[in-house]
Amino acid sequence: MRVQSIRDWQRVSATARTNAAWEMVVDVWKMKRWNLNELRLQRTVTVLRKA
Repeated sequence: MRVQSIRDWQRVSATARTNAAWEMVVDVWKMKRWNLNELRLQRTVTVLRKA
């Protein structure tokens, strides 16, 4: 059953997999009753300078 599930997900586009994962994240936030306004992707920026 696990192998079939993996094959099914491999047939789906990367965009569809990302959307499904995001929907699961939103569902967890709703179940925990956390503020959905705080739910967003965050990007950490690091500045590297050559010495």
